[in-house]
Amino acid sequence: MLRKNLLNIFYVYTAQFPALFICGNCSKKRSCNAYLSQSTRGVRSLL
Repeated sequence: MLRKNLLNIFYVYTAQFPALFICGNCSKKRSCNAYLSQSTRGVRSLL
């Protein structure tokens, strides 16, 4: 969905880590960033 520009943000979480992916356009260039963190019970409950 990021490749087709349907979504700009999404997340995936597992027992080991959550990952947040953010994509956007800036000056005719497309950039994507991924943010990874260690997973905790508190993070999993928020997601």
